[in-house]
Amino acid sequence: NFLSARYEVGAGTAGARLPDGTLIGLSSGYQLEEGAAVTLGIRPEHVEMSPGSESSLRATVDLIEPTGFGIILHLGLHGLPFNVFTLDRAALTAGPTVTVAFPPQHLHLFDETGMRALESSLQKGKG
Repeated sequence: NFLSARYEVGAGTAGARLPDGTLIGLSSGYQLEEGAAVTLGIRPEHVEMSPGSESSLRATVDLIEPTGFGIILHLGLHGLPFNVFTLDRAALTAGPTVTVAFPPQHLHLFDETGMRALESSLQKGKG
């Protein structure tokens, strides 16, 4: 799952501003210019089904695919295909839209070419 965004820095916070204006919180410490074009990446199993918060996004349900072990929701988000994997059986009764959230620790940030994963200073310190 990939989304285009612009990097923003505020008072002690960092985020990625999506085209619709939603700000997705990021770990701080990225060495990027304010407004830099970035791509957010997140694996389907790391997307959270959310009741709604400031950084949650509404997505259109295109297909609900039970796999036996879990459920894959095929969504439309900002006109792009977007997948969520969940073990929550309640997803089987999802309506025409769902709300999703992205935990910052599971987000991957790529440069504007989409070819290089960027690390925050916090990630570099992990051994």
